[in-house]
Amino acid sequence: MEGKNVDPINETLGRYYTKCFAEHGASARGVDWQNAESLALHYDKILAVIQPDLQGQRVSLLDIGCGYGGLFKRAKEAGLDIDYTGIDLVDGMIAHGQSKYQDAKFVRGDIFTFPLGRNFDYVVANGVLTEKLDVSIREFGQFARRMILRMFDLASRGIAFNMMTSYVNFTASNLYYQNPGEIISFCAAELSPKWVLDHGYKHYDFTMYVYR
Repeated sequence: MEGKNVDPINETLGRYYTKCFAEHGASARGVDWQNAESLALHYDKILAVIQPDLQGQRVSLLDIGCGYGGLFKRAKEAGLDIDYTGIDLVDGMIAHGQSKYQDAKFVRGDIFTFPLGRNFDYVVANGVLTEKLDVSIREFGQFARRMILRMFDLASRGIAFNMMTSYVNFTASNLYYQNPGEIISFCAAELSPKWVLDHGYKHYDFTMYVYR
């Protein structure tokens, strides 16, 4: 999927993560996380989108920017029963997921254009809206909001995503920082008044949950 079938920012991110995976393989560094402990914590935060009354039931979940399938592995370890679909632009990651997890579905494509042909109970994105690389803050902010709208359009129950918080005492030029209050206002106005924001863990990001 090249050219007009791929969003330009997604294409930039795809090239970057292709390089990460080529260098580090199916590991936290391979999806540009600092370490396995941080990645595991964020998997748990993302999986917390599944509402308590459904945690004993089979639910469908779409993982945008799924990488090599780490979220699915974490869900299985937690005993969650998930009809899992992962979508990513990195060939190597999709190939790894397909070979490793026969009970999940992995597709290569752009979330804005790939014909998924269905909705999912939950749609999640872990780390997708944190790394802007050399994209301008304005352009990435627009991209992030388009992504969130697309996620909610595909979700029957709810979505979860994380972003770097603007409440920091330093910034890195390659990361996208978001004021939590602004994203709450956006989600409440454009998606649903049913939302939860988790800003209480020891990292420089927050997790947003929005429900129908």
